[in-house]
Amino acid sequence: MIVRTQLLGADPRGKPASLEDLLGLANAIEVEAVARYKQLAQLMEHRGERDTATAFYDMCEIEKRHVDMVARRAESFVARLPAPADCTWRLPPEIAASWSEVEHSQLLTPYRALAIAVTNEERAFVLYSYIAAAADDP
Repeated sequence: MIVRTQLLGADPRGKPASLEDLLGLANAIEVEAVARYKQLAQLMEHRGERDTATAFYDMCEIEKRHVDMVARRAESFVARLPAPADCTWRLPPEIAASWSEVEHSQLLTPYRALAIAVTNEERAFVLYSYIAAAADDP
C-alpha cells in the first residue's frame, strides 16, 4: 500500500520486521520529541517568550512519559529495546528537517514554533498509520 501526504514526501523507509523494531522506532520518535521540545523551550526562553517556553517544557515532560511508556511496553513484550540511534535513520527526513530549519531562524515566533510541533506530531501519526496499513500481522 502506498501512502503519500503533504506531511511526508515519500513512503516511510521499510517497515518494522518485528515488535522489537516497532518499539525501537516508537522510542526513537519519542526521544527525538523530548530533545526537540526542550530545544524549542530553550529558544523561546532565550527570546523572552516565557509562556511558550513553559508550554514546550510541559510538552517535553509529556514526551518523557511516552519514552517511559514505550520502555515498559518493550519490557513486557521483548527482551531488548534498540537504542534510539539504531532506529533514527528510519524516521522520515521531514521530521529532522523542520526542526533544523528553525534552530537559528530569527523569524521563529511562538506561533511558528507551536506549528512545527503540531506538524511533527501529525507526521508521526502518518508514519504510524503507514506502518499499521502495511503490517502483515494485525
